[in-house]
Amino acid sequence: MGTTSAYFRRREDLVGAAIRALFKADSDRFTAMVGDLLASGEEITLETVVRFFVRMIRHVRDNTPEVIQLARYECFLLARRDEELKLLLKAQFDARERRDAELFARLGATDPVRSATRFGITVRGAFFTLAFFPEPSMQVDELDESFIRNALIAAMA
Repeated sequence: MGTTSAYFRRREDLVGAAIRALFKADSDRFTAMVGDLLASGEEITLETVVRFFVRMIRHVRDNTPEVIQLARYECFLLARRDEELKLLLKAQFDARERRDAELFARLGATDPVRSATRFGITVRGAFFTLAFFPEPSMQVDELDESFIRNALIAAMA
């Protein structure tokens, strides 16, 4: 308690700083990945977007320790109980959906924003599954290219 109180008056302030740092790191990483895809010169097709999201999910699975995945969800739960942090959480999801909407626009979706919102639900569900159900039967291998392709097509429908 004494160590953190020199920097944060309340527990909520400490949690808020952790959430801000986590969201910034996630946002920076995702923005860089999407930026790399868009700047690669590779044509943005359904197949390139499928491969992008499969790589992203596998990257998180292979490079994020379980304790960090669980901490991320704990931060989400804490953010839902605090109005300021709830707004921060919403801003994070809105920013991600805007970046996804750019991909959907390049794919020719008639409503890229709606498509991004719908697909975001699928991706968050995948990450939730990885964090809370790490048994082999629930691993990301089930989230193969055909699963992601079908999810992208359904999001654009």
